[in-house]
Amino acid sequence: MSIDLGKQLPDDLFHELSDVDPSEQGGKAIPILSVDADGWAHPALLSYGEVGARDRSTLRVITFEGTKTTENLRRNGLLTLLFIDETQTYYVKGKTKEIPAARVGGGPGQAYMDMAIAHVLSDAPGAGEEGAHITSGIMFKW
Repeated sequence: MSIDLGKQLPDDLFHELSDVDPSEQGGKAIPILSVDADGWAHPALLSYGEVGARDRSTLRVITFEGTKTTENLRRNGLLTLLFIDETQTYYVKGKTKEIPAARVGGGPGQAYMDMAIAHVLSDAPGAGEEGAHITSGIMFKW
């Protein structure tokens, strides 16, 4: 059951996205959903090195040139990020705006988006689901 927490990151997620070195995330992936030209959800995965909290109501997201995700964000800006592991389940929804790579000292082939958070949802077991829990998030290895 999801609970709307408003337009700001909760303490634990804010800390994870602003204070913690991405290499300490142990290969956790962040599933994201943009909206394609036909209105379908378009899934992709980012690492914690590609998502960071600018403040409690803004995320910086790095995508790559030539991808459908970047094309979708440039067209309509709608983005949902899923932070799911054994300790938390948050869905963060918002609207992105591209930031010129030169302004942020970005690398070639990358697109930089600042996302104004519209909703943070916390998901936890509801009535009749006692004892249900996530055992891990999506992991990757280089």
